[in-house]
Amino acid sequence: MPRFSASWRLRHLLAVVATFSISFVIGSFAQGNSPDETLPQPLFAAIAAGDLEAQVVPRDSKRLTIQFKNKTDRPLTIQMPAAMAAAPILAQQQPFNFFPGQPNNQQPNNRQQSPQQLGMPGMNNNNGGNNNLFGNGIFNIPAGRAIKIKADCVCLEYGKPEPDARMKYELKPLAEVCDKPELATMLRSLGDEQIDQRVAQAAAWHLTNELGWDELAGLVSRRVGSYTEHQFTSAQIAVAKRTLGQIASNKQSPKVGTVASKSATTR
Repeated sequence: MPRFSASWRLRHLLAVVATFSISFVIGSFAQGNSPDETLPQPLFAAIAAGDLEAQVVPRDSKRLTIQFKNKTDRPLTIQMPAAMAAAPILAQQQPFNFFPGQPNNQQPNNRQQSPQQLGMPGMNNNNGGNNNLFGNGIFNIPAGRAIKIKADCVCLEYGKPEPDARMKYELKPLAEVCDKPELATMLRSLGDEQIDQRVAQAAAWHLTNELGWDELAGLVSRRVGSYTEHQFTSAQIAVAKRTLGQIASNKQSPKVGTVASKSATTR
């Protein structure tokens, strides 16, 4: 009799637990919640689904702001890719602002060209002052709310006009703009602050436009009287060259190394 009583109590306890679990799951689905709702949603999947709206506003050729708006009635957890791109919206026809002293932007026919496409880091281990951005490029947006994220960027099309805040851009996967994996790795290093923006820009133009290192070193930013200011210092060119060399070496090696330190750019 004692053995039967213990067995009956165990079966009764299991039945109660099972009933509670089923009721909890049914209640969760009835409220529109799924077990996977708290998992990060890939950025471009959320945009394609209409859950997330993204607006890109470049400050200039070095820095931009992305505004993300949650279009749903539930919180969203978003996972950004390691790197991404921003492309100008082709419908815009307004005249462009040109930076003085930029030889590549002083060509008359550039006024008919769209501005340069941009590359930027996404997933990184440094939030760059963005309180909404957690480690590894994950961020949360409450239902119906919007947040802004700032990021360094680089131009990807040497010779075209540079962007400014009046130009409209849209986010795109980096592979749609440049399919070289070295670019994504380099942009990730920019996001992690292993290299600075000028080093990243030199490396980007070398990758996407095949500008040689000597040509990059000779690019002039501005001339004032007899003074000539170059776009890149010799130290920045050296670090950019070394960074891409290490990325290429790591690509061929099973071991992952570290890229050149940002501190190496200052001498």
